[in-house]
Amino acid sequence: MKRKLSGEIIVSSATYMGYKAITTYQATDNFMVVVMNMDSLSFYVYSVKEGKFCIKEYKESLQHTITDLITTELLQNNDVIKWWKCIFYEHDNVCTYDPYYDVLKISDNSDITFKEIIERLSSHISSLQLPTGISQMFLIGDLAANPLIKYVLQRLTASKSVLSLTDFIGNDIPDENEIVILPKERLNHMSLNVKGSVIFTELVPTSLNITLPLDSIGNLMSSDTKWEDMLVDKQQDYNVGNMAFKTISVRVECDSFQNIFLSCKDLRGNRKVKHFN
Repeated sequence: MKRKLSGEIIVSSATYMGYKAITTYQATDNFMVVVMNMDSLSFYVYSVKEGKFCIKEYKESLQHTITDLITTELLQNNDVIKWWKCIFYEHDNVCTYDPYYDVLKISDNSDITFKEIIERLSSHISSLQLPTGISQMFLIGDLAANPLIKYVLQRLTASKSVLSLTDFIGNDIPDENEIVILPKERLNHMSLNVKGSVIFTELVPTSLNITLPLDSIGNLMSSDTKWEDMLVDKQQDYNVGNMAFKTISVRVECDSFQNIFLSCKDLRGNRKVKHFN
């Protein structure tokens, strides 16, 4: 949010993960992405409609103490992971487990059995209060490929399938307005004061070029926002007689969290963004 409001053209990782889940893994209906790192967890629940999506629930940076239950050395030990993959067999994106393995140790140098670690992990992760009943769950992060973590998360959330999302590089996705569900009702109640009014909805698909007299920048442009609030500077582009003008381009942008932004760009590429609740 801070980078967006500073004028940077950026898309959140939550939008990127939702886009990848739909385009790469054909996620449909509602689904959840869990970012599972060594010391924290974040989750995002997505709603999907006609190929577009938005985030309807999320919590970020929930601290966990999984490494107090299982050492970091074990979590990163390739031989142990191979052993766990045999125990928590994955088929058709579903992790399976046979109680026959309850009495087996989780590793050669551990006294903890699989039954004990499943119970301890389940109790700890349950305290984080993740949403349940989501049909599809996607994991990303340090522990995304860990079969034990996958099984416990799937069991607690009652997800029908669990997949690992690949890490992403860059922002190779389309214009965010084209892939997210737009908050149309709110957009239709917001307008820009230019020769009457222009409803925000009309500024989603394309930008509006405006020639702004600099002596009018103290006027309201929308709600409680003045034109001067959207300008990086008051440098004129040209003048006619004693009147100075500045040319700007205005556009409405929405993100997967249903946030509404108004961006203003001048001829020199300076960009200012305001968040509208």
